[in-house]
Amino acid sequence: MYIALILLSGGKGLRMKAPVPKQYLPLGGKPIAQRSLDPFFHVSEISEYIVVAREEDRRHFSKSVPLIFASPGTRRQDSLKNGLQKVSKKITHVLVHDGARPFVSKQAIEALIRAGKNADGATLALRTKYTLRQVTANLTTKKLVERADVWEMQTPQIGKLSLLEKGLLLAEKTEQTVTDDVGLIELIGGKVQIVEGEERNLKVTTPFDYALAQSIYEKAL
Repeated sequence: MYIALILLSGGKGLRMKAPVPKQYLPLGGKPIAQRSLDPFFHVSEISEYIVVAREEDRRHFSKSVPLIFASPGTRRQDSLKNGLQKVSKKITHVLVHDGARPFVSKQAIEALIRAGKNADGATLALRTKYTLRQVTANLTTKKLVERADVWEMQTPQIGKLSLLEKGLLLAEKTEQTVTDDVGLIELIGGKVQIVEGEERNLKVTTPFDYALAQSIYEKAL
């Protein structure tokens, strides 16, 4: 099992309304994206680190560990495709992580890798805490969604390289957009294992998320 990490860090973060994309806002003196990357350096199974980021944003990353850069695409799956083109021929599995998730733990990454060894793909996820309903186009309630059947997806996610590539090809052929990485594996009929994640592994998307991330960081000191 030879693993590459792809950090997706090419988003513009418009909902944050900040002067730089959200993943490059400072958190404890480091850009959020660098903090999202750091835990993976301590996982011995990972041998390559690919960062998908615009050229003007690559300066935000430390040069202490060799990084391979790729350019972002229009959609998430386009950015992933560009990252996959940078992995070496020995790689068998790919971890994909969001550049705006700065609190993933080494323990969670290792648990995900263990699950990925025996599955087509695996993802960190959380049981939803909320009551969920489907709604109509006019925003009237349609039906209750059984909460026990619904999990909130997180990253990192892991998949066999060959299956991710096949999923991308099918998505392109059928003109489908897939909103998370293991969705490409499901698209070709693969099975994806859920690994229970951690609440602190939030994605920083809005000003509220950023304030919460700062609070989490300060409490961890």
